[in-house]
Amino acid sequence: MQFYADACFLIGLFDPNDKHSHEAQPLWRHLIDNRFVEGFNNLTLSYMILVEAFQCLQKNIEFNRTLEAFNVLTHQCQCVNVTEDIIQKAISNKLSPLINHRTNKPWIGLTDAISLVIMDQRKIPFILSYDGGYDKIPLTKRIYNVESALQIG
Repeated sequence: MQFYADACFLIGLFDPNDKHSHEAQPLWRHLIDNRFVEGFNNLTLSYMILVEAFQCLQKNIEFNRTLEAFNVLTHQCQCVNVTEDIIQKAISNKLSPLINHRTNKPWIGLTDAISLVIMDQRKIPFILSYDGGYDKIPLTKRIYNVESALQIG
């Protein structure tokens, strides 16, 4: 089974002092123990997510551990290049429909919209994330702890 990984999940997984590590690490063990994933090869992410996670990790953990995380993610996960076509689809299909008519602004950012486009293209319904905004997106199921993983079944 393939899952999309958001930066906040990856940061919690690799930084034991991150505010989400107490959820990310048991969730990852649960996914492996219950054979939803074999390992990082079951994760998809964009290179934008990779950069976001790298920048946060290098601020909070030793640089060699940041490089180890980077190498694991780039060599074992399915990392997707963000092309102009993906960006255009994110803007027209994800951001534009989500504009709040009072503020005239979408309620998600471009990186999240790109993630949603990639999930659609690859038919990935599940995202490992601590961003509650994904709960408002139809057909997207956010997994953020062991209890929420029960919906995978």
